[in-house]
Amino acid sequence: MFAALTISACAPLPPSTQTDGGSDASASDGATPAAVTWSEHVAPIVFQHCASCHRAGGIAPFSLERYELARDRARSLASSTAARTMPPTLVDNSGACNLFEPHSSDWLTDTQIATVRAWADQGAPEGDPSRTPMLPPTQPGLARVDARVDMGVEFVPDATRMDELRCFVVDAPTSDDRFVTGFQVEAGDARVVHHAIVYALETAAAQQTVTDLDARDARAGYDCPGGPSAPAYPVVLWAPGAPATTYPAGTGLRITGGRKLVLQMHYNMQQGSFPDRTRVALTLATTVEREARMVATSAAGLRLPPRMTNATGQGSRSIPAALGPTRLWGVAPHMHTLGTDAQLSIRSQNRCAMDLHHWNFHWQRMFFYQSPLDLAAGETLDVRCSFDTSSKNEVTTWGEGTSDEMCLVYGYVTQR
Repeated sequence: MFAALTISACAPLPPSTQTDGGSDASASDGATPAAVTWSEHVAPIVFQHCASCHRAGGIAPFSLERYELARDRARSLASSTAARTMPPTLVDNSGACNLFEPHSSDWLTDTQIATVRAWADQGAPEGDPSRTPMLPPTQPGLARVDARVDMGVEFVPDATRMDELRCFVVDAPTSDDRFVTGFQVEAGDARVVHHAIVYALETAAAQQTVTDLDARDARAGYDCPGGPSAPAYPVVLWAPGAPATTYPAGTGLRITGGRKLVLQMHYNMQQGSFPDRTRVALTLATTVEREARMVATSAAGLRLPPRMTNATGQGSRSIPAALGPTRLWGVAPHMHTLGTDAQLSIRSQNRCAMDLHHWNFHWQRMFFYQSPLDLAAGETLDVRCSFDTSSKNEVTTWGEGTSDEMCLVYGYVTQR
């Protein structure tokens, strides 16, 4: 995925030195109450951070919508939140590295974790049912949809392959230049969809190249390992678990009016081949204060020895000096199924930009900072990833297949 775009697996994070962690206020902030109940103390935490998935018809394997359901899993809730394996936060939002927006990181405060544990220790009492908060609606989508990128067909991936990278040339969503300020991917069949990337083509010649590639292929779209095979840049990055994404206010990624886009789909046939018609909803703006771009920092030369719990890879990337002083607004990390941890740092500042633990391939998203990070012109970013290869009997290398690996962090960057 995201082709141009270990430490012992899932070790608990050390306790943070802050209790706000950039998280929005909840009923459990402050000191843990002596007597903890579901209705007053735990339900607000679960409904805010867990119930968007753990609900009837949700993607989680069980519901936490009612007291009886949560009570039966009280001990499990306490242990998984203490280990920070749930909710699937990925990036450290304690303040030890950087603080991310609450909506992009379901980081529980230390007090919230202690509250859930105290509730389980006290026998998971319900309390006064009338004080249970209302269950919020399902995870919200975009506030506004201005256009949709549509493959235009129901595509059946090649069942003889384990992975297939396929590009679909789609019509321009607008006749004038616009900026993508938000997106939501509507995956057709989650059993085969490994990732989706929408590329904007840089030139008219690039459009002709991809149109010709599409026309020469008997099947819908064309094979495109490594990208669209023409000068292009991503305006949408999506992988399993990513919700509707809104870019920071006043920023956006340009698409040229009247020029086609390319939707790259990565299909993985581990569960079989199934028809897919993925669509991408877009929010567009006529102008933005700061035009953004995605800058990828990767360890492209990965060679991971087998049978190790702490195999590592590292790499670096200098932001083009021509951009001048820049601003890093957020990050989109990516590894495959062996990944465990990853760190991104700003070299000249000797500063942590992202500290990621408990990597989960099925819970990928973009993480935006509460306050963007200012970078010098030509700043170098360093990335380091850790992998658990104990299940492997041979070297694992960089590749787009799900059984290959990647160490990649996209930075969402603008000029200052």
